[in-house]
Amino acid sequence: MLDMGGKQVPMDKLMKLPVTFYEDVLGEDIAEEITTDGKLDAEKVSTILPTLPKDMINLFCKKLYAV
Repeated sequence: MLDMGGKQVPMDKLMKLPVTFYEDVLGEDIAEEITTDGKLDAEKVSTILPTLPKDMINLFCKKLYAV
């Protein structure tokens, strides 16, 4: 589980999302930060996503649960 601004999000759910979801919601810069060779990197996802600004985390969680 990953703590996203007080919301507990399962890592397996995050890792199943396509990189394009991250690009669309968080932008290409963040998507590049959490990937290695174009594929999601679990260590980077778990390290970087919780450090995003609260407004970005809230938007991400809103979009994540709309999927």
